[in-house]
Amino acid sequence: MSEEKQVPAEETQEAAPETPTPPAKDPVKTLTRNVFIVVGIIFVWYLFADRHTPWTDQARVQAYVIPIVPQVAGKLVEVNVTQDQGIERGDKLFSIDPSDYLLAVETAETQLELAGQDIGAGTANVATAQAQLVEAQTNLEHINAQSARVFELEQKKLFSKSEGDKARAAIKQARAQVRSAQANLEKAKSQLGAEGEDNPKIRAAMAQLQKAQLDLSRTTVLAPTNGGITNLQVTWVTTQTLVSQ
Repeated sequence: MSEEKQVPAEETQEAAPETPTPPAKDPVKTLTRNVFIVVGIIFVWYLFADRHTPWTDQARVQAYVIPIVPQVAGKLVEVNVTQDQGIERGDKLFSIDPSDYLLAVETAETQLELAGQDIGAGTANVATAQAQLVEAQTNLEHINAQSARVFELEQKKLFSKSEGDKARAAIKQARAQVRSAQANLEKAKSQLGAEGEDNPKIRAAMAQLQKAQLDLSRTTVLAPTNGGITNLQVTWVTTQTLVSQ
């Protein structure tokens, strides 16, 4: 025979293992974790978007501005450029009415001829030599202005050394042309004779002719370097008035 012992229910309940209660979640940690996840997603999206479609409201475009101002006064009769147009060095930008300056050259030549006749000297060769010298000096002046810009960009590594070498060669050639023109002028003066060269009328007439020829050459304005046209203004032009940049 077997005996069964009845265990009281209270003892049975005490013997059964208790189920542990899960700890309560910390809301601060949960919020912090979610914030880090969102920030991480935004950061990855920003890197991807910035690489493929960059955008900024702080962008700047840097450009060198060269003011273009006439050296003689007059009315514009021809404008060869438009706003925002690209140009190359040596392009014709605009022209000032040369009528008055042509008349001034003719008058100066006449005065020189009359002064030469007074002393019996042939002044045609002198006038021609003087004109050639003015042309050579104007060309040198223009090349110096162009080359100065080239040298500046060469120092900043924006132009190659070959561009600088070309500019230096152009200056050397232009100076040689000026020296040759000066020699031709001196030869023409010597043929005029010491008396004619020293004559005050001859000196005054030659100076006036040189000025008139120089002013005439300045009625045509050329681009000093490659670039574009901005701030174009078409109006009555006076000396040193800003026409464009």
